[in-house]
Amino acid sequence: DQIDMAANLLIFCTFIVNKISTLPADLDKLVNLERLDLSNNRLTKLEAPIAALGNLRTLILNNNPLSTSYYTT
Repeated sequence: DQIDMAANLLIFCTFIVNKISTLPADLDKLVNLERLDLSNNRLTKLEAPIAALGNLRTLILNNNPLSTSYYTT
């Protein structure tokens, strides 16, 4: 469908100041994503879907209350 086609084309995504506290489970559908900006949200940890983004080159997490061990599986 058109949403899946758009997800395959998306290479840059920004979710700045959206009060996001958890990442969506289907984030891994953005297979061509190269840059993801999640600045100024409420993330305390990163979930497994972020690891599935094989083309991701830039991940911006400024101003999130991430804990010291912020990656969980």
